[in-house]
Amino acid sequence: MDRRHRRSRTVSAPKASDTADLAAKTCVAGGRCRYRSAVIKFAIKVVLLAVVFYFVAKYVNGIHVDQNPNNVLGLSITFIWLALLFAVVNAILRPVFKLLSLPFLILTLGLFYFVINAALLGITALASSRLQIDGFIAAVVGGFFLALASWGADLVLNRD
Repeated sequence: MDRRHRRSRTVSAPKASDTADLAAKTCVAGGRCRYRSAVIKFAIKVVLLAVVFYFVAKYVNGIHVDQNPNNVLGLSITFIWLALLFAVVNAILRPVFKLLSLPFLILTLGLFYFVINAALLGITALASSRLQIDGFIAAVVGGFFLALASWGADLVLNRD
C-alpha cells in the first residue's frame, strides 16, 4: 500500500448542540424514552381494562369478581390484577389461538374471534381465584366488551 495516497482523518469533538440534537433524536427514534413510553402506555391500558372489568362484572350476568378482604386497596387492586393477568394471557395465547383457528376465522368471516375472546377470558378465570364465569354466553359478552376496550385503548394510545 502506498502511504502517499492515504489521507489522514482528523476527528473533532462534537459540539454541545450536536450532542443535544443526537440525544433528542435517540429519545424519539427508539431509545430509552420510547421504552418508557411503551411501559406507560401498557400501564394505562391495564388500568383501562381494570375499569372495563369492573363494569363487566357489575353488568354482565354470569361474571363475578370476589373482593380480596385482606388487601388495603381491596376491590380496585383485584381488578388491576385481573386486567394484568388478562393482558398477559392475551399477549401470549391470542396469536397461538388465531393461528390454530385460522380456517374457522376464514369460514366464519371473523366471527370466531368471539369464541377466542371467550376462551381467553375463561383461561384468565382459571388462572385467578377471584374471577368466576358462569357459562359460555357470559364469557362471550364479557370477552366482547374487553376486546372492544382493548381495541379502543390501542387506537387512542397509538400502540402497534
